[in-house]
Amino acid sequence: MSQKHSPEQLLNLPDHVREYMRKVFAAANHYVSNLYSATPNMHEEWLDGSLIHRLREWSSPVRLDAGWIVEVATHYLGGRRHFMNWEVADIGLLIVTRERGVIKKVKAAVLQSKRLYPDEVPEIDEQSVEDYEIGFAKLLPADGLLSDILAPRIFTFREESKYRALKVSDNQWDVIQSYEGQNIPVHYLLYNPTALPSSIRLPHDSSPVPQDVVCGAHVLRAIDIRNACANQAKGYSPSYSDLHGSDFWSLENFVADELLKCREGFLTTKDSPNLRTLFYRRSGPISAAISVTIDVPTGG
Repeated sequence: MSQKHSPEQLLNLPDHVREYMRKVFAAANHYVSNLYSATPNMHEEWLDGSLIHRLREWSSPVRLDAGWIVEVATHYLGGRRHFMNWEVADIGLLIVTRERGVIKKVKAAVLQSKRLYPDEVPEIDEQSVEDYEIGFAKLLPADGLLSDILAPRIFTFREESKYRALKVSDNQWDVIQSYEGQNIPVHYLLYNPTALPSSIRLPHDSSPVPQDVVCGAHVLRAIDIRNACANQAKGYSPSYSDLHGSDFWSLENFVADELLKCREGFLTTKDSPNLRTLFYRRSGPISAAISVTIDVPTGG
């Protein structure tokens, strides 16, 4: 459900600040989408970690025109989904505005990550608790797996390909719907390759060359996904074409145009119980956090 705010609640940021944030998140989108196109069997957690890694390049404060200062901070715990029984989202995104060191507004969004699966991977293929228990031993493949590594494989992405770890009316689906009953909207961050359709052959004949992002990482409201799947049976995994008839945004446009203009996400305060539950507790439901602090020019 899109949050409605009166004009006085909007974060009154100049265009050049929003365009800077669009540039930052577009670079992160370009990086992670090209990574997924080159490594089509990459798990969702690694895509989250790669997104966080790319955003770390903007961790030093930057002074923009007219004295505005922007800093991007990231924190990655990892592995949280395997030890949670009420996982709501993978990534929490905070936008904090300050004036003379005093926090003025706090805006937040929570993102549940899902990846588009290539057609050749028919079942859910994500890391489990057992993967963490085995640890680094998995880095050394067994002798019998060598032929599998060397064998040519093709991974195909189409608009009919599915987000296989996203299932109608499973436990996570129901938990998210219930959580939104607290007036905290949840969004899905959908990882896609750089373009659709696309076909990737492994092993690569040479190092992959980065491509322009035509598709890439998209953000959709959880409620829009539920509406798009309203007539589907329990356990159904929606395809790209199922969901992209709804409103969706590229990751960078979601941040710059929807979050920073207060059309999506939710306004909160630094002492809000909801914010503390989401971001401050190690037992919270997210595995990574992105914080953008924007300092208003003195006297601005």
